[in-house]
Amino acid sequence: MKKLPKLMVFDIDGTLVGGFNTEIGDLTREVLTELHEAGVILGIASGRPLWQQVERHASEWGLDFQFDFLIGLNGGELKDAHTGKVDHFHYLSPDLIREVVEKMRPLNDNPLIYKEGYELTREIDEMMGEGAKRRGTKIYEYGSEEELYDEPTAKILYRFESVQKRMEIEKTAKTFETEDYSCFSTGPKILEFQSPLVNKGEALKVYCLERGIDLKDTAAFGDAENDLAMLETAGIAVALKNSQDCILAAADYVTEYDSGEDGAARFIRDFWL
Repeated sequence: MKKLPKLMVFDIDGTLVGGFNTEIGDLTREVLTELHEAGVILGIASGRPLWQQVERHASEWGLDFQFDFLIGLNGGELKDAHTGKVDHFHYLSPDLIREVVEKMRPLNDNPLIYKEGYELTREIDEMMGEGAKRRGTKIYEYGSEEELYDEPTAKILYRFESVQKRMEIEKTAKTFETEDYSCFSTGPKILEFQSPLVNKGEALKVYCLERGIDLKDTAAFGDAENDLAMLETAGIAVALKNSQDCILAAADYVTEYDSGEDGAARFIRDFWL
């Protein structure tokens, strides 16, 4: 049995849970509990804001403990669950939000941004409506596009009807990138714009630096492009079997099972426990 890392951090969607499922498997619950009891510092990381279900996951998943830290908005938020301290990093200014929306308008004129406690978009299409319902999130259509620009926000999100459409648009969208914002995929049908200074890896660095944890004593699990920096930062990088190609290429290990089959938990059990 190999020595357990001092810290493990997990992406949520596509890593701890599979597809549109919001529940973890029984084995994942058992393994997380065993890690917690062994004293491993546990964190979860999401592209979603912390207010959007992320902080509730521990109780919803039937865990009798809270994760030690939580990363939201792809690294734009970091919360220490023990102290309650929340850090926010590199939000996009109103001018930058306007710039991205205007560049993207010919390709997709239905941006979505996060306000505090709700989502805001031009038109609530079927995908957005179903997603908000699934997450228990309030979503509203804006009366004027200027409502998108009235305050800084962490990121701008676009959804597409197919993987092929997202891939086609992404080629053009990446040409819009500047030193102020980058474009990346966080799901098969999702593109996001965010400051290139924001990523889950930077948030992990901040947490470890403040607590004197050597990054070589950490392990990270992920499946999508927005997990790449986190896997590159951690001492051990584990990709789920269902991961995007860039994650598979960056990983030290790839699980034998996908996220819907307790892939991360099975790997931890066989590799460490």
